[in-house]
Amino acid sequence: MTQNNFGYNKSSNYSFGKTQTSYNSTANQIRGTNIPGPNADTITQLEFSRFGDPLLVSSGWDSTMRVWEFTDWNYQQAESKIWCKEPQNDAILRFAFSSDCDQIYYGTTAGEVKVLNLTANTTMPATGFSTNTAFQQNKFTPGTTAKSPFGGAATGTNFNSAFNKPAAQTGTGFSGFSQFSYQQAAPSGPNAPTPTTKLNFNNNIHDYYVSGLKWSDNYKLVISLTTEKTKEKPYAHSMICTLDPAAQNSLNYVELTGTKIINMDCVNDIVWFIAIVDRTPKVGYLVLGGGNRTPKEVNSQLQSMPTSIAALPSGQYGWVCSTVQGFVEICETDEITPSMVNQPIVRNTMYEGIFREEAPQKCIVYPATCVAVCPMDKKMAMACGKNEMAFFDLETGHYITRIPASKTNETITACAFSPSGEVFACAQGYDWSQGAEYMSKHTPKPSIFVGAVPDVPKDTQQ
Repeated sequence: MTQNNFGYNKSSNYSFGKTQTSYNSTANQIRGTNIPGPNADTITQLEFSRFGDPLLVSSGWDSTMRVWEFTDWNYQQAESKIWCKEPQNDAILRFAFSSDCDQIYYGTTAGEVKVLNLTANTTMPATGFSTNTAFQQNKFTPGTTAKSPFGGAATGTNFNSAFNKPAAQTGTGFSGFSQFSYQQAAPSGPNAPTPTTKLNFNNNIHDYYVSGLKWSDNYKLVISLTTEKTKEKPYAHSMICTLDPAAQNSLNYVELTGTKIINMDCVNDIVWFIAIVDRTPKVGYLVLGGGNRTPKEVNSQLQSMPTSIAALPSGQYGWVCSTVQGFVEICETDEITPSMVNQPIVRNTMYEGIFREEAPQKCIVYPATCVAVCPMDKKMAMACGKNEMAFFDLETGHYITRIPASKTNETITACAFSPSGEVFACAQGYDWSQGAEYMSKHTPKPSIFVGAVPDVPKDTQQ
């Protein structure tokens, strides 16, 4: 029986929840502190700054994004620095630091992308991206040409027909990607439009929200946009866009008809995303550099609604994702190149019910709510609805520990590593999977906890 790079056997019954280490758990209790003044509603994302001042940022359903500054890179004492609020009360779902961490780009439920300037303490629309032929009246309108990712012309010639009548699905690959347009639109000629007042991805056909926002390795802003399936609009629809400030602020996008993107991440200029296609959970990827830029499906064992995804660190190819049924999937693939035609071979994979507890005559399930990967030392963190964090060493394959994140007993809604990987942050609040009835009876206040990452047990170190 061969062992893969993650340090476990493919045919074994390895389980995070059952394979506990023998080190002193008391000595490895998470040490840390609560952050003052968190968001007033469910926190959607946390992230530490990697350059400049030591900062922690959170976004939430209360329409605010909040920034704290620490006294040093030990993250032991923090004070509120600045915070911004969306005037139309749109929730802030995703954000990303600029390369030098002096600005934060963020996306809202209104489909807008804006910029928070940390130096000037001002918020403005993303006007650095000029108006072009894809923008009309400050609204994003996809181009009038469409192609099938599997070759040949698509049935629809514009966004409206593509939405109402998806093209026939042929060939191989991601079954929901029945149409896509990958176009570049930039100002040209003496009558080119003037810059927009804001970057807004909504139009009268779709009401997009920003489901993912990351910077690629070559400094392009990658945005995933999603619209829900409704009675009037019987198909979910998504797009993946890249905005390039260095190349005349050009816009590129891929349309994904019938696909609901839930979240995405970007490493090695590869966009990894989780989506629902025809009620089926899928994992897909899109190579940004060269090639045919066609979204592709990868083999995955997902069987329930995915909640979060994180790409493996640079130098590795693959992903980590979580589901509402308490499973976490880790997959490593062969190297992915822009010219690759076939699906990458999944070399190492694990699909474990980390947050499922077998009890007499029933199985207690806690949703795996979020995952995070530290690129510096290749650690991974997973969180669940039971106020627990599980830590895993991606380099050695060692399961580190599974312990409560804080003294409260609320669902963890977001988590993040510090740049060094020695400190992590987690946000806790309302568990939306419990439904509105639960909400009316129990409405916990959100909180943010920052603590030290547990060390790898000595009896498992190599």
